[in-house]
Amino acid sequence: MVGSNKYPEEVKEQVVKEYLNGIKRIKEIAEEMRKRIDLIHLLI
Repeated sequence: MVGSNKYPEEVKEQVVKEYLNGIKRIKEIAEEMRKRIDLIHLLI
């Protein structure tokens, strides 16, 4: 049972990485949307 304490720590790191990657993706998507909105405004 000594090793069972290390396992959650690795899982936590993985979750944090996934979370940060998710935030990065959301920011990229938001940036894309902003560019498209800007283009639409230019066309109108």
